[in-house]
Amino acid sequence: MHWSSAWVKHHFTAGLKTTQLSESFNAFLRHFLQPDHSLVIFFNHFNIMVQRMRDNHTELDFKAANTRAKNNYPNSQLMRSVVNKYTPTCFAFIHRQYDFSFKYFYEEVTPQVSAFDKVFKVFTIVHVDEPEEVDGVNYDDACNDGPSNRDVLDEEVAENLSPNFEKHDRLDERLVTIDIRAKRISCTCRMFENRGFLCRHIFKILEFLGGSVQYHGLKTIPAEYVLKRWCRDVRQSVKSTINVATEGATQAQRYQQICAVTVNLCTRVCADPEASQIFLNGVLEAGRKAEELLNSKGIHTVQSSVTPPKSSSVTPSKSCNTTAVSEASDAQKSTGPKFKKRPNPIRSKKRLKSDYELARQHQKFLIHRKRKQRGAEDLKGKESAD
Repeated sequence: MHWSSAWVKHHFTAGLKTTQLSESFNAFLRHFLQPDHSLVIFFNHFNIMVQRMRDNHTELDFKAANTRAKNNYPNSQLMRSVVNKYTPTCFAFIHRQYDFSFKYFYEEVTPQVSAFDKVFKVFTIVHVDEPEEVDGVNYDDACNDGPSNRDVLDEEVAENLSPNFEKHDRLDERLVTIDIRAKRISCTCRMFENRGFLCRHIFKILEFLGGSVQYHGLKTIPAEYVLKRWCRDVRQSVKSTINVATEGATQAQRYQQICAVTVNLCTRVCADPEASQIFLNGVLEAGRKAEELLNSKGIHTVQSSVTPPKSSSVTPSKSCNTTAVSEASDAQKSTGPKFKKRPNPIRSKKRLKSDYELARQHQKFLIHRKRKQRGAEDLKGKESAD
């Protein structure tokens, strides 16, 4: 608990524990899957689970894109530079680190390699509680209208504040190294390397250097210290990097990419008839050029049943209707084998009976058989007596 985290602070973990992600995913799986599911039911429930996860991600993206994070420091250029870049949850964590920076003091180390390389000691003389982990919780009151942590200096610190800190016990002392020319910053706490966020010690030095005219380049957080995984538009940038013409992709991957692009375009252009006609003509022209390229390379594929309209006056709705009619007629003319629909064995299976129910059923069967035998014996006795 006290020393094991020091071995992994140089590796990126995003603040997650060892089994935290797997345990949460297993709990999510139990809501959809059961051990006695058949293979067909398993895949049906699995598709429902994947769709639910995608819906949850879409909802979170919508909230992040339409939610404005609360910034309690509008005069700080550091906070203004990232308030619209980070998601509200991530900005709340950054906001809390900036709050804690007001409880710290700095002291420049005298030996310097050059004028552009500076080393600072950052420390505090009071105990500072650590913020919560980066796991989606609400970090204090940074995202709502609650009170801020800017009232940072306690009465004890304000009374004992003096230029000489020798009589105070230094707590959480860290060493911050900064290269002003290359805008490289590092801290011995390794929060950026481990969680992907700048720590309170770096914020203290950036706020100090940003106030000087000669270090005006450090008034904002450098772009290389704002990871894309914490930004609002990370999913949009991932979706925009689709490249269909990748040589290493398989035929199935190219088919999936082309379908994804065309479906998105069809969804947009179908709202207007003229746009739909332009899109349809462009698709047919592109298909003709692709067919010529395939024929020149000697690649033979199955010909598509989609044909261009006879005249340009045909509207997209009419072409869709004619395509549907032709597909229906083709389905009627098909002479393929017809298989009998098989009932689902899971639904037709009876409930499993307990041992007590089976014993009672066997006992009733024996009693019924004895009564039947007695009836047969009585009938034979009466016949012999007659």
